[in-house]
Amino acid sequence: MPRVSFIVGCYERPGRLRTCLASLIDQTFQDFEIVVTDNSVDPVAIEKIKDLCTVDPRIRYEWTHDKALKNFPRVGIPSLYDAAEEGIAITTGEWLVMPNCDSYYPPVAIERMLRYADENNLEFVFCDFVQGRPDMNYHYFFARPEGCLIDKTCFMVKREWFPAEWPSKVELYGVADGVLVNELVAKGIRHGRLAEVLCVHN
Repeated sequence: MPRVSFIVGCYERPGRLRTCLASLIDQTFQDFEIVVTDNSVDPVAIEKIKDLCTVDPRIRYEWTHDKALKNFPRVGIPSLYDAAEEGIAITTGEWLVMPNCDSYYPPVAIERMLRYADENNLEFVFCDFVQGRPDMNYHYFFARPEGCLIDKTCFMVKREWFPAEWPSKVELYGVADGVLVNELVAKGIRHGRLAEVLCVHN
């Protein structure tokens, strides 16, 4: 059983996924598995994404669109949250890390986060991150568990704490990650923030 499971939610954008997967493969911590849960509908994008998943034997590809749409029909198309939910069911790692296909990490990210968790006996760790979208310049965030000031790509959580019902409870994408973190904190999860920028979410 690997120590870390990366669950990469993907919807089209194979070019972004290439960068994401390269950053995961290049981690200094190497005891991991990667599952790409793909909700794409464009056949060309799907084939490109499948091909990207052959570059390392630790990567598995799962096309989850139809299953996710059946289970989580609230928005008409499966979201990246639904993709993450599907990935949890088919991975085995002790820790869950859930990048989107447009996220990437410096090589030391997972090693440093795991060391911080081990040294402080934590079950949930989050780091600071940089976020940028086409409608905004790059912004640096001190991650906080509220609204869009925390992103699921910048945290790792022990598998047993992740609530299976999370995707079906989330209605607003912009506050979903903060909602999850606040629920975990309220339940008593041992958590901590590593004050280093270890993630970029485009």
